[in-house]
Amino acid sequence: MNKRIINNKPEGNIIWRGLGGHFDSMSQILNEFLDNSISNFKGNNPIIKNIVICIKELPNKKVFFSIEDSGTGFKNLDSAFSLGAQDAKDSPMNEHGFGFKHALATANPDNNTWEICSRNKEQSEKGLYTKIKASYKFEDFEAFEINVTDTPWPGQLNGSGTYMAFTCDENLFKTVTEGHSGNFGFEKRVEFLIEDVGFTYSNLIKDDIANISIVYTDIHGTQKNKNVKSVEPDFERYINPSKGTTKIKLDNNDVTVQYEFGAMRDSEHRKYYKRNMSTSGVEIRLNGRVIATNIFKEIWGIEKHNSYNYLLIKVNLISDEIQSLPTTRTSKNGIRKGDKKLEDLFGWIRSYIPEPPKSTKDIDHEVDLFEKLKDLKNRQLPDPKTITTEQNVFKEIKERIRIDLYQKTNDGLVIYEGKKEFTSVQDLYQLKMYWDGCIIDGLKPDIGILIASSHPNSVQDLIKYINQMTDSNGNNYNMKLKTWKDEGIDYPSI
Repeated sequence: MNKRIINNKPEGNIIWRGLGGHFDSMSQILNEFLDNSISNFKGNNPIIKNIVICIKELPNKKVFFSIEDSGTGFKNLDSAFSLGAQDAKDSPMNEHGFGFKHALATANPDNNTWEICSRNKEQSEKGLYTKIKASYKFEDFEAFEINVTDTPWPGQLNGSGTYMAFTCDENLFKTVTEGHSGNFGFEKRVEFLIEDVGFTYSNLIKDDIANISIVYTDIHGTQKNKNVKSVEPDFERYINPSKGTTKIKLDNNDVTVQYEFGAMRDSEHRKYYKRNMSTSGVEIRLNGRVIATNIFKEIWGIEKHNSYNYLLIKVNLISDEIQSLPTTRTSKNGIRKGDKKLEDLFGWIRSYIPEPPKSTKDIDHEVDLFEKLKDLKNRQLPDPKTITTEQNVFKEIKERIRIDLYQKTNDGLVIYEGKKEFTSVQDLYQLKMYWDGCIIDGLKPDIGILIASSHPNSVQDLIKYINQMTDSNGNNYNMKLKTWKDEGIDYPSI
């Protein structure tokens, strides 16, 4: 039997062009580079967590980009530049092992303008860094160690970190305003890009995981610098289960969920949270990074309609175990269908909202009752007083969990958790969590009130047990059960 060897060694530029095309916009490409930087921050926790993006308008309809971070540099160059390799990942944000190679191939399909520089702490102290530049190939692909006295570090930051740069076509940069009417110049497109980044990483920016700034220079040499701010929705009201943190099972894996169920107002942002059919629905984040938005029919099996435009459900799934989270597309611009974890998440959402009401007028929720209670107490209680439904706790550990009603007077601090109809054991522990959060923040509650139309026997029995327990200050919890009518609210009315 004769045999022959099949020569199937890939040619670098052909593979490079095949890698490109996975992204729909310049923002998605940029996000891939930011993922690497933020993942490095999360995995190594450097003291300084800065990212600087430079954008420069060039002649001949070209745009220059660089992304620099203050991380620890590449751990393993061989792994970093191997397709699909994951042994050098810093956190679950490095999910697929294709990320920045895909992004570079999309940004620079000709495989001729990109360069990457990296230096760890030891190199930085010695005045050295490693440089890799186009073209990407599978043979004789080289990295060079550079002395800063010969060729200075190309970025702006000091110490260890990475620097990536490429030049792309202006048409690719224009994708940041795709779908929006108007004649946009260079600066306006940069502003759209800033909003995209602020939206994608809003949780991480808000939690000080990364400080991102953008320096941009137009073709006339005018330079400006802007910090990227967290892009947040403006909630008019919350819908059951409101806002909080819990644990759920996704394909039998425990995952922490931060959630906000609400009716939003039209925001002042250019692209996001506009209370329309393209910015409402369900938004899913994995460890703070947005993955999928505008999900609706997939959960409820009904077509989107203007009457649902108010609805926004934000879900942030948190886990250090990547296999516990739904699987994303390689480009991280969506979640793969047919994933049992995704179906379990949709089921959890439907357990609270089996079918979305068609307008905010159809929503009857305890939020309304607490607003009435707040107004009543503001009229009845003497000054000085603070009566609010906007008090957050656990701020000392960089969490923000909202108490249903916070009442501070000369008589002491009273905190409320409530339900419109019936309470459960879980609601009582939610009130206990508010109490513990107050103590962590340096506040001392005097009374915790669980309020509803009625309380089952299980809750009445459990509250006696909890009141025998002591908090972290060594004081007994002081929980009480009340009805809306006890507090002067006519609900349920007869």
